[in-house]
Amino acid sequence: MQVKTLAGKLLSRRHQTARPALIVLDLDQCVVWTGYDAPFAYYQALPRLSRLVMRSRKGELPPICINTGRDRNYVEAVTFLTGISDWCVIEGGARLFHPVTKEMQNNPEITLEAFKALIKLQQEWVPKICERFPELVPYPGKTAYVTLEVHPHTARMSLEEYYQAIKEDLQRMEQGGLISIQRSQIAIDIGATGKEGPINKGSGMRLLAQKTGVHPREMLALGDSMSDYPMIQQAGFVACPSNATAEFKRMTLEQGGFVSARPYVEGVVDAIRHFCRG
Repeated sequence: MQVKTLAGKLLSRRHQTARPALIVLDLDQCVVWTGYDAPFAYYQALPRLSRLVMRSRKGELPPICINTGRDRNYVEAVTFLTGISDWCVIEGGARLFHPVTKEMQNNPEITLEAFKALIKLQQEWVPKICERFPELVPYPGKTAYVTLEVHPHTARMSLEEYYQAIKEDLQRMEQGGLISIQRSQIAIDIGATGKEGPINKGSGMRLLAQKTGVHPREMLALGDSMSDYPMIQQAGFVACPSNATAEFKRMTLEQGGFVSARPYVEGVVDAIRHFCRG
């Protein structure tokens, strides 16, 4: 697809001379292959990402961090594997986590009312949803965000059908502005709302900007699905691997971004090299 919006054309011109000041990576389906059938090429590409991270720690490349719906422990394991050592957005924008100092910071945009609604959701609604759909598995370890993954071997419907069913069940809470519901390629995410709207990876970018001093328009954001769209809306540089959804690829191109011809972490490495000429 070659058509770009005016904003995308302007960003493309900027990319010819500019370089991002911070690189922000989604995890699932970008850095992490969420399955047990990954090809050998995927494992060969992981050390290449680690080498780029090592170069960023030496100042040769911009700092590299994470923006994900995953919890602190999952993110910490990935940082051990890759060498990432800067502030990361976790739980879909609800928190920041520093893998070296182990510091955690809650997103101050989350209202007390929304946080109470999320607790009620976790205690009352999630058990009901999982009783109705036992093939949905809640991710453990999260306190400010709910993720329900569809077990691929027991799924009775498509992810989109589960998503629509959950939106119907939680319609009153969502319409009341207490929660927001979105989906990735592998799971359904339910987050709180904040003073400026839904808490998601986009609000996580603002929180990251406050912590690092880097404006989102100076950040390179790499994602793969619509749950990453709020993130790339904030970023000045955007990219995705070849396994991203068709809709996400289209939106990436419309923003003047880069769609790699390579999948997963190979595409992530390709995109970083594209923007950083490394």
